[in-house]
Amino acid sequence: MQVFLHFGLNDEAAVSNFQYGTSVANQRIEAWWSQLRKSNSDFWITYFKDLRDRGLFDDNDLVQWIVDYGFFISSSLKFCYQGLIQDALDKVVKHWNTHRIRPYHNQETPPGRPDVLYNLPSLQGTQDYKSCIDLDDATFIAEKLCKKPNAFGCTEEFSDMFKMLMEEHNLQMPNDVVEAEDLYVNLIHLTEASL
Repeated sequence: MQVFLHFGLNDEAAVSNFQYGTSVANQRIEAWWSQLRKSNSDFWITYFKDLRDRGLFDDNDLVQWIVDYGFFISSSLKFCYQGLIQDALDKVVKHWNTHRIRPYHNQETPPGRPDVLYNLPSLQGTQDYKSCIDLDDATFIAEKLCKKPNAFGCTEEFSDMFKMLMEEHNLQMPNDVVEAEDLYVNLIHLTEASL
């Protein structure tokens, strides 16, 4: 996408502007991944391993599991946990984008809050480095690369089925992990019973 947009700017460096590689030398992105891991993803990784260890899903023979049963299980997991995980990620993003970057001597990074630095660079005496792009290019990219996911993280067919079961059995969308697990177990049992 970056290369495509640079071609629209008649930039001779379009191809060399983007490269694949490790991020270990990029301290900013490494700090972001560390923050994400500590404040959010470690919990979810441990939690889903615990679900697996308690037999609530089996990922040992993943290929056969997906063919036989896994699409249903993964859809029900997404349906029950998607909102909670998204809320947690949104909190991490908000925290990161509003934290204060301290001033450092001999460093090019300006101090301030990332949201303010991005949206109002003139407050720090710098310029806005964003480039305008052609509306047709933006539309093309949106159509080809951007697909808005279902709010529940699964196909519409599964989310409709789960919502129907919830309505029939007076179940509610979860507000926390305990409620999500209860809903997940209930939906599995109700779906298996109706087959």
